Amino acid sequence: REEGGGGWVSFREWNELEEYLGFVDVVSTSPPELPYLVGTSDPREAAHRLAEVGPEMVLITREGGSRRSLALWRGEVHEVPVVNPKVVVDPGGAGDASTASFLLEWKRTGDPEWAALFASAASSFIYEGYGADSSPLPHQVLSRLDGFLTRESPALRKKYSEMF
Repeated sequence: REEGGGGWVSFREWNELEEYLGFVDVVSTSPPELPYLVGTSDPREAAHRLAEVGPEMVLITREGGSRRSLALWRGEVHEVPVVNPKVVVDPGGAGDASTASFLLEWKRTGDPEWAALFASAASSFIYEGYGADSSPLPHQVLSRLDGFLTRESPALRKKYSEMF
């Protein structure tokens, strides 16, 4: 990204991808950035291209009302269901919250699937307010995720029952 005229931020091609991403384990981005990073807007293809450069995990957060985000680990792209907020006030920071939540849960549990689900629930709270005011506590995230999985994916709820 670069600052444009009048304080606007715009995307630009990033030619240093291979120089830097070989040093990271996880990279997180969003759909609007993909063409500038890897030359494609196809999220699955982009995830694989990013992983080829070095990261063992690639997160592509949701954008524009998407029902799924994507996460690549162990060379495979997984769709992560989006836990919806109760109300949308401001989506700003949801991608960053998702990434931070993923990293913390992955570090804590070592399970990227669980971490991605947890991150989806955690980031849903960010939409409900402005800035850090809507940041949830872990028990709130678990409660929301529990309800979501009970309704939307009983098999995943059963798989992760010990997490609740």
